[in-house]
Amino acid sequence: MKKQIAISATILAMVLTLALLAVPQSPLLTVHLAYADALDNDINAIYIYQPIDTALDTQVATNQSYRIVGAVNMSFIVEIQLNDTLAVSTGEAISYTKVTMNITEGVNAILTNEELTNINCTHLGDYYILYETTQWVSSLPEDGKTYVCAIKYEAYY
Repeated sequence: MKKQIAISATILAMVLTLALLAVPQSPLLTVHLAYADALDNDINAIYIYQPIDTALDTQVATNQSYRIVGAVNMSFIVEIQLNDTLAVSTGEAISYTKVTMNITEGVNAILTNEELTNINCTHLGDYYILYETTQWVSSLPEDGKTYVCAIKYEAYY
C-alpha cells in the first residue's frame, strides 16, 4: 500500500509539473544598460510602457528582468544626463548625445542599433537632462520567449 501511495504522489507531481509547463508564460525582457563615460554622463532611468500606459519600472537596473505582455507594442523612454560643461545649450546637448537600443531573442535580432529620438531636454543644476524614446512595434514579443534589451548611451564632445 505504501508503494502505491508513493507512486501516485510521484505521478501527481509529474502531472502538475507538465500542466504548469503547458501554460504559456508571458515573455521575459532582460535589460542591460551601458554607460557613457567617467564625466558623470549617465543613464538615470528607463521607462517601459505597454498600451495600458503603465510603467513597468521607473528605475530599471542593469541585468534586471521583467514579465511583459505578449503580442503588444512597447514604448521605451530613456532618461540620460549630460555634464553641462560639455554643451552651452539644450540644442548642443541633444546633438552631442546618442542612445541606441538592441533587442534580441536568442540569435534573432528584433531591433539593431535603433537610435532613439529626443523628445525633451532641460538644464537642471550641473546637467542637461534628456529624454530619448523609441517603440517596439514589429516582431512583437511572443509568449514563452526571452528577450534581451541592451541600451547604450554615448556622449560626443
